[in-house]
Amino acid sequence: RIKVMLLLFLKSPHANDDAIRRTLLPALEALGATQAAEFIIKSAAKSGAAEAGALSRPRTSEAPAQETGSGLGFAESKVLADRFCAGFSLEHVCRYVIGRLERVTDAVPQEDKGGPSGPRRDPRAKDPRLRRDPRQRPTAAKVEQQIADEEIALPRVTHSRPSGARVEAPAVVAPRLKPAHKSRLYTVLVKNVLRFEGKSKTASKLHDLLVPSLICSDSGTDEMYEMAVGFICENFGKRIELALQLLNREAAKCYKSEDPQWKRYDGILLSFTEKAIQELNRGGAALLRKLFTEVPVLNQTMLDKLQLVVMEINGAVALATFSDVITLRGSVDRDQYMTALLDYTKSSDVGYRGPAIRLVCDILFQNPTLAVQIIEFAEHSLQECTESSDEGLFLYLSLVEKQLSLLEGLVTFYNSASGLIQEKIETESLVLVQLLRTDNDPFINVIQNSPPSNLIFSLLDNICSTAPVPERIVGACLEKYDAVKDLRFIIPVLGELDRIHFVGLFPQLLVTDLSGGFSSLLGKILGPASRINPDDVLVELHLIDHVKQSVPLEKVLEAIKACFEAKALFKQEIIAGAMQKLVERNPIPPLYLRTTIQALKYYPKLQAFVLSVLSRLIEKEIWKSPLLWKGFLKCCQETLPKSVPVILQLPPEQLQNALSESQPLRKHLKTYVAQSRNPPVWLTSIIKSFE
Repeated sequence: RIKVMLLLFLKSPHANDDAIRRTLLPALEALGATQAAEFIIKSAAKSGAAEAGALSRPRTSEAPAQETGSGLGFAESKVLADRFCAGFSLEHVCRYVIGRLERVTDAVPQEDKGGPSGPRRDPRAKDPRLRRDPRQRPTAAKVEQQIADEEIALPRVTHSRPSGARVEAPAVVAPRLKPAHKSRLYTVLVKNVLRFEGKSKTASKLHDLLVPSLICSDSGTDEMYEMAVGFICENFGKRIELALQLLNREAAKCYKSEDPQWKRYDGILLSFTEKAIQELNRGGAALLRKLFTEVPVLNQTMLDKLQLVVMEINGAVALATFSDVITLRGSVDRDQYMTALLDYTKSSDVGYRGPAIRLVCDILFQNPTLAVQIIEFAEHSLQECTESSDEGLFLYLSLVEKQLSLLEGLVTFYNSASGLIQEKIETESLVLVQLLRTDNDPFINVIQNSPPSNLIFSLLDNICSTAPVPERIVGACLEKYDAVKDLRFIIPVLGELDRIHFVGLFPQLLVTDLSGGFSSLLGKILGPASRINPDDVLVELHLIDHVKQSVPLEKVLEAIKACFEAKALFKQEIIAGAMQKLVERNPIPPLYLRTTIQALKYYPKLQAFVLSVLSRLIEKEIWKSPLLWKGFLKCCQETLPKSVPVILQLPPEQLQNALSESQPLRKHLKTYVAQSRNPPVWLTSIIKSFE
């Protein structure tokens, strides 16, 4: 209040001391009040009193006066300051100015010392009738007629004065104004105030508060509204605050009225909205978002305009505006705009659907109140999905990423969905894998409580494809297998099983029909973090009793062949290690020698090792097992002629038996004896017995 009052005083004719100005102005400028005070002076005092005073004085042939101060004294400046500081309601200040102009005073100064040609007297002072009855002044009728005819340009009256001289401003002599004249004067005041925005932030803020209070008063007219809207739209980016103040004032006026008329408010709002949309092409996205979030009342037209922006101009900005309205405005606007934004999440156009889903999931879903509404909408959209229209699926899938507990609902819907929808869910749900590895509880609940489904197995396969697999998931799979005996819960976690569990499940794994056969299981059994060694797998295959364990022999043979074909897993040294373990067992597995022959075919360099194995078999009296004996002879044939020394290790009876069953053995042994210098007599006799 003091700042405004002092500066008003400084602008009055009483403050003519340059020293006072030099002293006070720097201090007041430091307080940021200079522009604010100048604004008040120009808008209220000078535009009102000085211009109206010019109308009330008769025109003479004298030269026009030059500009001086506002003509308001210290006391009247104080009143203006009081009115202004009582709540920034300068509407009352302007009324005060108009009322002051209507007063008639007899205090006419006798002379004016400020003219360029010396002192001169006011010609009105010579007429005693004017002093006795001011209402009879002849200028009044003339001025009224001029105002009525709208021929007045409202010139500003100025007075020149020599430096340091004190000049008394002439008294304001005004007629009693009619309502139409008052309205015209009020419009001029509004126009002058409107055009003076000020240069400082303080002045601009005061300007933005003053203009709406003037326009939205009882004296406001359509012309003033049009003038204000046009002025704001000239530079909408700079005058957005003034636009919001005008809308707030107009809305408050409607709320206070017993019979509110929103037509004017809607018209102003529509003009500003269209202007904000035009500014989008010049990077004015912030203007649109600010307008929608800060206007007092949003109407249906605003929503329609924003949806038009989504479809035709800038979808990303418009959708972000939807989000701002939902998060920053009250529940009335929020529900309407929330419904509109959620509809975009199931749009057939991915250009709208994608950004809308990201806004809903990344921003709005973080609000607990909004999250409930979003989940309900997503569940309803999920149930509406068909093979020809699956757009409602994507919002729910995105929400599962934010809240994994929704996975159970997705699995339930999956079990009842059609084939194409199931494939789509399986594909889109792969993004959940890493999240489920980190937070196991939702997936464990699904495993335990949901019936087996391809979606569960797809997620389980991908979770277990990267070691290590969470132990709690392995435990849940074992429990589920014990309950439903479905090996699909076990296969993904085979590499995490210990030897005891693996051996117990091995026969069931062999008889399970798999698309890739036993080869597809080897990658899971022998993963990077597997507890099972490759040679253990080969050994266990030979130890299966296909009769007692009801495992078809061809299944076992296929599995052994699959091991040899997986050379990356079953290298030469792995095969040799498994064969060494098997040859030391008692009894020797029936398929051992068949596997030995396979080893020679896949790894010929194992021949020396195989010959040592054959020698070990002779030590273990291999001929006592007809099946193994037959395999032994065939293996000897495969390693000829290097196997001849091994054959000669057989007892004579078994040697004669072997030669009788194998013609290639007889041939190579006969050659061997013929090349020997002193062959044993018993060997020679055996050879001769076959001639």
